[in-house]
Amino acid sequence: MQYQPNIIAVKASQRKPFGNPEPMLLATGSPRFPNFVFPLEASVDSSQKKLALRRAFSLVELMVVMIIIGLLSSLVAVQTRSYLIASKQNAARAEIATMVSALESFYADQSRYPTNDEGIEILTQGTKSFPDGFLKKLPLDPWRNPYEYVSPGANSPFEIVCLGADGREGGEGGDADISSETLDAKPK
Repeated sequence: MQYQPNIIAVKASQRKPFGNPEPMLLATGSPRFPNFVFPLEASVDSSQKKLALRRAFSLVELMVVMIIIGLLSSLVAVQTRSYLIASKQNAARAEIATMVSALESFYADQSRYPTNDEGIEILTQGTKSFPDGFLKKLPLDPWRNPYEYVSPGANSPFEIVCLGADGREGGEGGDADISSETLDAKPK
């Protein structure tokens, strides 16, 4: 029966300080010396040595993994951006609805809507029946621009407009205008 050594790899950090710094293959358990560990002879083929010595990834393998992670993260970022835009538009709709409610309360109290000169700033000022005002403070839209107030509106006594992400009239998608007259309309 031919002797088959047990092959183990020893890292340089596991060896004695004055030894060879290279990792080394060792054979254990020979028939004559079962507890003795000795360097592996050249009779072991090179594929076994390479398999035992390989402990790290190559640069090419690391680059491929990094590229795949980058592609996946860019896909997630694109999908997340559309949700962020929709949430800002919904926040603008909610703030416009709050201001519409305050304008209706102002109308019930004063029997008129604010003029263009007064604007919606008058909603923060107190009256006899509402000493704290109709709004605590005047909100900015989610893009940090002021809301525009127009009286009379196109189809109603007033209109409150958010100009969207671009801050200009018109636009599509995230740049679309949001108006008090179109609060019930579904976003495109």
